[in-house]
Amino acid sequence: VTTVYTLTESVSGSCSNTNSVTITVNPAPVASAGSSTSICSGNSAPIGDVAVTGDIYSWTSIPSGYSSTASSDNVSPTATTTYVVTEYNPTTGCSNTNSVAITVNPLPAAYAGTSAGLCAGSSTTIGGTAITGNTYSWTSSPSGFLSAASNPKVSPAATTVYTLTETVTASGCSNSNSVTITVNALPAANA
Repeated sequence: VTTVYTLTESVSGSCSNTNSVTITVNPAPVASAGSSTSICSGNSAPIGDVAVTGDIYSWTSIPSGYSSTASSDNVSPTATTTYVVTEYNPTTGCSNTNSVAITVNPLPAAYAGTSAGLCAGSSTTIGGTAITGNTYSWTSSPSGFLSAASNPKVSPAATTVYTLTETVTASGCSNSNSVTITVNALPAANA
């Protein structure tokens, strides 16, 4: 917005003079930091926006450790982090600052248990104690075993790798781990 301010000065009620000054108000840069979001640990999230030609960008973070002069980036914080961008227009001398928070949700442990051996015809329990609000999904290799329990009982006929995927319902974050149950053949015990 440009405004012209005009001053009229009069002396003794007869002589006067007029002058004007023009004040131009330049808009501040947008300094778009992006949208706050949540990610699972190990994932990334976009921040910032498309660059405005000629503008200068400077990023910092809370906690500290991140810096960039790009208008946008993909970040992979290990903990919840606030990213702060300052956009500067060197033509007008105007600048603006905004921030975006990236919340990092932890992965579940997906405890599959300890690999072990057992005799043919025996059974064992794998996995661990269930965590309220989490879901569990087991598969096996060779295939044939499925379970939604956190610590199912298994009786493999041959050495089997059991894979657990645990998902935190609230955040959608999941993790997988495997355990190997080795099946040892029974001795012949010929009489």
